[in-house]
Amino acid sequence: MLIAVALTGPAPASAQDSSKEPAAPSFAPVAKTTKRAVTGGGDRVVIALRRTGPPGRPRPVAPRLVLQGEHHAAVEVIAGRAVSYQRGTGGQHEIAIELGHGLEPDHWTGALIFRVAGADPVTAGIDLDMRSGPELPLVVLAASVVAGAVLTWLLAQRPKARFARNAEQLRVVIAQRPETERAVLEPLWKDTWDTRGSNFDKARAQLDAITEGAEALREARDVQNRALSVHGAMGLTPWVQRLTGATRNVVTAVQSYAADYGDIRRRQATAADQLDEAVKAQTRLEALRPRAGAGAGQQHEFEAFEAAAERLKNELTHVSPDPEQNAPELGPLLTDVEGAFDALDESAGGLPEPPARPRSAGLRDVAAVAANALGWPVASGAAPVPSGAAGFDVAALIGGRLWPLAATALAAILLIVGFNTTYLGNATFGAEPSDWVALVVWGLAAWAARQALTGLGPPAESKRGE
Repeated sequence: MLIAVALTGPAPASAQDSSKEPAAPSFAPVAKTTKRAVTGGGDRVVIALRRTGPPGRPRPVAPRLVLQGEHHAAVEVIAGRAVSYQRGTGGQHEIAIELGHGLEPDHWTGALIFRVAGADPVTAGIDLDMRSGPELPLVVLAASVVAGAVLTWLLAQRPKARFARNAEQLRVVIAQRPETERAVLEPLWKDTWDTRGSNFDKARAQLDAITEGAEALREARDVQNRALSVHGAMGLTPWVQRLTGATRNVVTAVQSYAADYGDIRRRQATAADQLDEAVKAQTRLEALRPRAGAGAGQQHEFEAFEAAAERLKNELTHVSPDPEQNAPELGPLLTDVEGAFDALDESAGGLPEPPARPRSAGLRDVAAVAANALGWPVASGAAPVPSGAAGFDVAALIGGRLWPLAATALAAILLIVGFNTTYLGNATFGAEPSDWVALVVWGLAAWAARQALTGLGPPAESKRGE
């Protein structure tokens, strides 16, 4: 690599006052400046000299550098060899000398000494600033960013840090739930957060329970809403009470920080299935009874049908509203009703179809009616929104995509500024350990700034959507 050195000094008096060319050439430096350079093998020094004397291209002989560094106690003596000699304008010549080895990062001062055939020995003052090559500093800067990411991950694995992160994620999930569920979950979350200082193990167990409980509430709401949306379900009061009672049991389990919701959720699903079965039996009974009235003349068969229909109606009406009590099996009773109706139909020679009746309003006709998770069915906005119905969410786009990109761009800018300040702005980078420390600090600061800016952005769309 090339180290450009400018040397200063006045031209010899003979070059100014004498019109006669001396018998031997002489050299004087033209100028001297500090030139930043980079360490490495095979360094080359270019000396700009003003030459006077007879024409010719005499080459320097046995050039050597004698240098002293600010941070090096020993004097460096470096031998070299001349590799080129070029003539410029105004009597200026350039002599390129390649050194035997490079110099360590430091500020070096000293002299270049060489001889030229037919001329007096030349001593040129040298003032060099050497710094490490850019490859390793770039690697160190990148490695410090990676170290920052690893350190962040390790710190996040600490129990209290992981607890805080999980608690914040759960808080965002709770904020997106319907009001009835927020009324259950928010007091539990606050109690858990306040407990973390006095009893961290208890708070951690409660947080896990609330996380599972939030999912149990969401599933309970979906099961209940699907069951109540069936046409005719709201007319079967005791069966609806069984379902809402099972839903209240889920709520109670959540409020008590239950560790497992498997049995409670299965009982609620069973109550929903029983309501669906009751709706089907009630609908079938309502469809058969008007037709059976036309066969009242067939007294025996008609009475058998009415008896079977009354048994089914009695079970539909008088079932226990307590979901813990067993519900009757409606399937065999409905089979008896249909069998009695078939016998009546055959005895009467075919029963006429009744005229169509207007359909009564159900949940599908009265929108936004659902059962309150805490009690009797009320108007609710808890019905799930179909996928894609929410439209374009600008806040979610900014929070999930654009804001992290902006944070990453800021980190990249800080890395560029840090490299320019620490390396390019330091002519002797590598001479002191603090140079490398400063580079590492810039890398860690860039990562920390990215993390801080990411945390200030709007929350991304929850992965556990509604």
